[in-house]
Amino acid sequence: MEFLVEEVRQLRVLRLAHAPGGAAPAGSRAGDAVVYSSLLLSLAGTPALRALILLAQDWLARRNSGTIRIKVGDNELEIAAGRPRQTEAAIEAFTSLVAAAEAAAAQEQDDE
Repeated sequence: MEFLVEEVRQLRVLRLAHAPGGAAPAGSRAGDAVVYSSLLLSLAGTPALRALILLAQDWLARRNSGTIRIKVGDNELEIAAGRPRQTEAAIEAFTSLVAAAEAAAAQEQDDE
């Protein structure tokens, strides 16, 4: 996990913090008890989000196992090692939803 944190720090992250770790998922084996924790990030827009997603995919590919969940507002993306085709469509849909939500929020601020 510390390698992922260091790689994330190299992105244009506005804020990075560890959230309290939770219990290992039900059904996981003792050997699976890597680190179940969360990183809280503040990113500078959709390009930074895309960079984070690419970094997560690369990190999972190097480990050849694991799952990363990225949540922005109500939108959530799950990236799992070994599922690149499913992931590409999900990434495109996720980034489009996030970009639309950002645009709507910006429009609301302009209207005020």
